[in-house]
Amino acid sequence: MTSAEFLHLDGFYPDSAIAAARWMHEAGKRVCLDYHRTEGSAIPAHIIELLEHVDILVCGAEVCRGLTGEEDILNAGPAALEMGLDLVVETYGAEGSYSFSGDEQLHTPAFAVDVLDTTGAGDVFHGAYLVGMLRGFDLRPCADFAAAAAALKCSKLGGRRGIPSLGETVRFLQERGVDVPV
Repeated sequence: MTSAEFLHLDGFYPDSAIAAARWMHEAGKRVCLDYHRTEGSAIPAHIIELLEHVDILVCGAEVCRGLTGEEDILNAGPAALEMGLDLVVETYGAEGSYSFSGDEQLHTPAFAVDVLDTTGAGDVFHGAYLVGMLRGFDLRPCADFAAAAAALKCSKLGGRRGIPSLGETVRFLQERGVDVPV
């Protein structure tokens, strides 16, 4: 497992997740958490504990607010970084996403497409974000790449069948004048 550059966790099986995260850190690798919460619900203690072992949080809307108590994402994102995270990305569906690192903070609008099926769009976004990171993209191209992949997914039917290829995603971006360093 520690031969991978990233460990991508979903918050389930907390004891196993923490152990795996520790192994990755011992190997000098990074840990990403994909977490969503129901609006207004408390963030469980096991997620708070798990975050101590996470480098990158890619989450759904309202997670940073739930973690920090800050109402505005422009305050909540940086406050979440103070929990020891290197990168925080919070998604807002059709409104796009917000990314925060120690050096940058940016809003990435969602790409307008004819939506047929949003099943799996968040997972595609998260996976594409990690692909961008693995390819060494800076924050903006990484966020654009993830937004494009999620938009393409939404334009097709089927959770898995709608997942775009690398080539489709790059073409989609190029057609819109967005350059990514593939």
